[in-house]
Amino acid sequence: MRHQPQPPHTPGFFSHLGEFVARFRWLVLAVWIIFVGVSVLGARQVKGELVSGGINVPGSESNRGEAVLADEFDRRPTRTAAAIFTSSKFKVTDPQYREGVDQAVKRIQDVEGVDRIVTFYVSGLKRLVSEDEHTTYAVINLKGDEEEAKALVPKIREELHRDLSNDIDEAYIIGFPAVSYDISQGSAEDLHHAELSSLPLTLFLLLLVFGTVVASGLPVMLGAAAVVTALGILYLVAQRMETSIFAMNTASMIGLGLGIDFSLLMVSRYREELAKGRTPHMATVKTVETAGTSIVFSGLTVMAGLSVMLLYDLVLVRSIALGMLLVAGLAVLGAVTLLPALMCLFGRQVNAFNLIPGRKPGQKRSSGTGVWHSWSLLVMRYPWPFLFLSVGLLAAMSWPARDMNAIGAGGPQGVGEEAESRKGFEILSRSFPVGEVAPISIIVKLNKQDAAFETANREGVFKLTQELTDDKTRVARVESIANLRPGMSLDEFKAVTPEQLIGTDPRQRALIAQYVNIDRTRDMYHVVVISNFAEVAPETTDLVKDIRATVVPGIRELRGAEVLVTGQSALTLDYRDELFGQFPKLVGLVLLVTYFVLLLFFHSLILPLKAILMNLIGITASYGFLVMVFEWGILDKILGFDHLGRLTMFPPVILFSILFGLSTDYEVFLLSRVKEIYEHQKHKLDEQFGPNAVHDAEYNHKLDEINEHSVAEGLERTAGIITAAGLIMIVVFGAFSLGHVLVVKELGIGLSMAVLLDSTIIRVIMVPVSMKLMGHLNWWMPKALDWIPTISEPPSDDLEEDGAHGARPMPGQARFCGRCGAVLPARARFCGRCGRVLSAPRDYPQQMPAGVGAGMAAYGSGETVMGDMLGAPRQDWGRQASGGQAMMPQAGMGLYRIPIVLRIGRTEHRAWLNLRDCQVEKDPNLPNVPVIAVDGLDVRPMPGQDPPEIQIRNARIRY
Repeated sequence: MRHQPQPPHTPGFFSHLGEFVARFRWLVLAVWIIFVGVSVLGARQVKGELVSGGINVPGSESNRGEAVLADEFDRRPTRTAAAIFTSSKFKVTDPQYREGVDQAVKRIQDVEGVDRIVTFYVSGLKRLVSEDEHTTYAVINLKGDEEEAKALVPKIREELHRDLSNDIDEAYIIGFPAVSYDISQGSAEDLHHAELSSLPLTLFLLLLVFGTVVASGLPVMLGAAAVVTALGILYLVAQRMETSIFAMNTASMIGLGLGIDFSLLMVSRYREELAKGRTPHMATVKTVETAGTSIVFSGLTVMAGLSVMLLYDLVLVRSIALGMLLVAGLAVLGAVTLLPALMCLFGRQVNAFNLIPGRKPGQKRSSGTGVWHSWSLLVMRYPWPFLFLSVGLLAAMSWPARDMNAIGAGGPQGVGEEAESRKGFEILSRSFPVGEVAPISIIVKLNKQDAAFETANREGVFKLTQELTDDKTRVARVESIANLRPGMSLDEFKAVTPEQLIGTDPRQRALIAQYVNIDRTRDMYHVVVISNFAEVAPETTDLVKDIRATVVPGIRELRGAEVLVTGQSALTLDYRDELFGQFPKLVGLVLLVTYFVLLLFFHSLILPLKAILMNLIGITASYGFLVMVFEWGILDKILGFDHLGRLTMFPPVILFSILFGLSTDYEVFLLSRVKEIYEHQKHKLDEQFGPNAVHDAEYNHKLDEINEHSVAEGLERTAGIITAAGLIMIVVFGAFSLGHVLVVKELGIGLSMAVLLDSTIIRVIMVPVSMKLMGHLNWWMPKALDWIPTISEPPSDDLEEDGAHGARPMPGQARFCGRCGAVLPARARFCGRCGRVLSAPRDYPQQMPAGVGAGMAAYGSGETVMGDMLGAPRQDWGRQASGGQAMMPQAGMGLYRIPIVLRIGRTEHRAWLNLRDCQVEKDPNLPNVPVIAVDGLDVRPMPGQDPPEIQIRNARIRY
C-alpha cells in the first residue's frame, strides 16, 4: 500500500483573521486604544449607576405584599432607615439623652429627601426603647425610589455625627438603604484592593512562566483591556436597565482571569512558532489559526453557560451574568485581535529582557523528555490506584455539600466590620430582638370597603394575632390592631366601635393607620411579626412558611380574604425558591450546550460526556469546600471573618455557570493537542491496515498505544500552561476572598478552590487515567453521525514521526536514517531530522524533470524535504556535523544544507535549502532559521514526483 499524504490544510476563517490582524496590526491596535480610552470614561462612573438591592421576584407573594404595604400603609422597607442611639451614662428618659437625640433628629430632618422621622419622644412607642432604656432608635422614612434612598445615606450620616452630643456614646444609621450603601462602597473597595494585591504577584508568576518582561506584560494588557471595556459597556447598560453592583466585581474577577488564561495559551504558542523559525507575521497567523481556534470555542462555551443565566427574571442574577458575558466576549475578542497585533508588533522582542539566567526564551524541549510526559506515563501505568485516589479525595470534599444552606445576601453581617450599618446592627441586636430590623409583615385584604371593622373579620385578625403571640420560641412580638390595648379580650375588641378605635388624637390616629388603612378604603389589616432570630435564620424562614401554609389557612374567619406575607425574610425566601427552583433547568441547558460544543470540537460521543462528568465532580467538591468554610467556619481566623452558618444564595448558581465554562476551557486546551497527535498517528495506521481494520485486534491494540502516546504528548505540551494559568487564576480569585463583602468573598474562595482542583487533580490525573482506561474508545463516533461537522484546530506541521507508536511504513515506501532512526521518504537524500547525507537510491533519477509547476523551472541535484521529513525538532536543525560551519550540517564538498521556512502565499512550509559553492556566514543579530518569501508563486510537485527543491549557487549568504 503506497503511502498517501494527508490532504493539505486549507486556510479557513482563523487563518484569514490572523493574516488580517498581522497585516493591519497598527489599525487593530488603534481601534482598541480608542475603544479602551472611551470605555475608561464609563468605567470610572459605572459604580454610581449600579444598584445594590434588587432582591425581589416580580409577581411573587412577597413582591405584591410589598407594593400593598407601600401604597396602603406608607411603609417601605427598602426606603426606611433607622438612627440608633446608645448611652451607657444616661437613660432614654433623661433630659440630656433626649436633647442629644432631638438635636440629631432635627439635623437629619433638614436633609432634602427625608420624609418623616418617628421617635419615642414623638410617638410614645415603647418598642422603640430597649429594656434597659439605654438604647433607642428613630425610624427615618425616605423619599424617592430604592437607589435615591441609598444615595441619601452619606448625607444623613454626616448630619447625624455633626455636633453629636457628648452624652450619646454611639449613633449609627442602619436599615436597608444603609446596608445597600455599605455593600456598594465595600464592593468598590474590595475590587480596588484585590487588583492592587493580586497584580504584583500575578506579574511575578508571569515572569516565572515566560521569563521575559515583554511576554509577561501581554496577559496583563489583555486582562485590563477586557475589564475596562466591559465596565464601560456595563455603564451604558445600567442607564437603560436595573443592574446590580455585583456585576462590576464579578466582571472584573472573571475578566482578569480569562484574559490571563487566554494570553498564556496565545503567547506560548506564538513563541513556539518563532522558535520554529517563522517570521513574526507568519507566527502571528499560525497562532491565531491554532490557539485562537481553541480560545474562541472554549470562550463560546463559557459564554453559552453564562447566557443561560439570562433566562432568570431576577435582576441580580441577570446582572451578574450580563457582566461576565460582556467581559468573557471581550476577552475572546481581544485574544484573537488585540493580543496578536501586539505580538506581531513586538516581533521577536517578545523574548526581550530575559530575567531568568540559563533559560533561553521560547526554547522548545525535546519531545518525550518533559516532567509532565513522565508523570502522565506514570499515572497511566497504574490507572486504577490513581483513579480511586483522586475520586476518593474529590468525593470526600463533596460530602459536606449535602448540608449546603444557601439563603440571603448576608445583610448587615455581609459587609465589613468597620461598616456603620454593621456596627449599628450589632448594637441593635444586643438591645432588641434580632428580627427588629427586618419584621415580617402580614397583609390581610378583605376586598370590601369598611370590612376591617366587621365583627367576623375582627375576630379573624384577633385569632391571627393571638396564635402568633403564643409562638414564644420564634416570635418576640406581634403588633396589630387587635393588641394595641394590652390585655384586651376578643369580646372587648369586638365591642369597640370604629370611632373609639380611631379616636381624635392625632398620635392615636397615626398609630392606628399603621395597622388599618383608615385613610383609604378601610379594608386591610397589617400585622407585624418580630422574630427572635435573624431575618434568614432557619427559624425565621420556617415561621414565614408556617404562616403561609398553616397559620392563616387555619383561621376560618380569614378564608375569604387574600393574605400576603412580605418583609425582608419573605422577599429573601421567595427569591431563594425562585433561584433554586430554576437551577435544575439551568444545569440541564448548560450540560446540553456544553456537550454539543465539545461534540463538534472533538467529534466523539465519549469525550464530551467524560468532560461533563469530571466538571460536575470538581464543582461539587468546590461546593463542599464552601460549606466547610462558610457554614462550619474552618478558616475564620485566616480569612478574618465570623461565619454565619450559611452561604449567601448567589454563589452556588454563579459558580456553576462560571466553573463549567472554565473547566471546559482546560479540557479543550488539553484534548485539542491530544486529538491533533492522535489523528496524525491514526492516519498512518489506517493506511497500513486498510479500511476494514476496525475489527482487527492488532489494529485496536495499536490504536490504544497511539491513544496513550497522544495523551502523554498532549499533556507534556499543555500541562505547564494549564497549571500556570490555574495558579495565576487562583491568585486573582484569591485576592477577592480577602474582601469584606461576603458574596464576593464566597465567589473568590469558591473559584480559587475549583480552579485548583481542576488544574491539578482533574486535569493531570483523572483525564490521563480515564483516557488510558477507555483507550481508543475515547474517540468513538458512529458512522451514522459522520454528517456532524468537526470544528477544531488545524493540524500542526511539527508532529514528529514516531516509529514506536505510529504505523511502520511498508517496504519500498520509505527508508530510515541510520543515525537517528527517522522515517524518511523513499527518495530522500538527506535526513530531515539530523541532516545526515544518505546514499542515493538506485531508482533515483539522475536528472529531474524540468518543470514542477507554475513559476518553478529547474531543479538541482538535491531534494527539498517536506511532508514527513518536515517533522524535525527545532534543536536538531541547528545541529552541526563534526567540524561543520555556520550552525548547519555539511552535506558533501561544497554542499551545505540549512533549514528554511518557505512561504507560499499565506502558508509556510519548513524545508532544507541546498547551497553549493557558497560562502555562508552567521549574523548573530538574526535568528538561526532564515525565512525565504516566495510570494505569488505556486510551488507544487508534478504528479508522481517528490516535493520541489530550491538550489542557490555561487552566492554569499548571511543568516
